[in-house]
Amino acid sequence: MRCAYKLDEIDQAVQFNVPVGPDHAFFTDFQGLRGEFEERII
Repeated sequence: MRCAYKLDEIDQAVQFNVPVGPDHAFFTDFQGLRGEFEERII
């Protein structure tokens, strides 16, 4: 992983289309915050 040291380097250092796994430093588990949320296709 590349590091961004300046604000304009963030786009080159982060891949927004690649999900991070539970062992990654940036992983955040929001499962407990969703409550009874259920996704429904209309």
